[in-house]
Amino acid sequence: SSFRECAYEFNDRSFWAGMKLDGSWERWFDVCPDCVLDPAWLEQLELPYETLLNRVDTRTYEELPVLVRIKHGHGQAIITTIRPYGGLGAQPAFLRWNPAGCEFLAALMSSMAGA
Repeated sequence: SSFRECAYEFNDRSFWAGMKLDGSWERWFDVCPDCVLDPAWLEQLELPYETLLNRVDTRTYEELPVLVRIKHGHGQAIITTIRPYGGLGAQPAFLRWNPAGCEFLAALMSSMAGA
């Protein structure tokens, strides 16, 4: 479950300040993921990555990444399970109906352009 059995750890305050999600639960709900990134898959990329958002299981305290940043050469990439298009449960479905998702994508692209 997205909220009942976990907590989220937001790393790199400067990154999240531009995303407008850190501490803004009414926006976070509309894009909240239902899964995490597979650490084994990330390791197979053989590129260093920085975890910017961790899901912490409140039963086991296992930490797994939800959003990572990969810097390689002069570029960078963001890999995430955050759902800007919503569609889970009561989340607005599709970008057209999900203002929080549109705002997140716009902020993410702006962040990437400024890097």
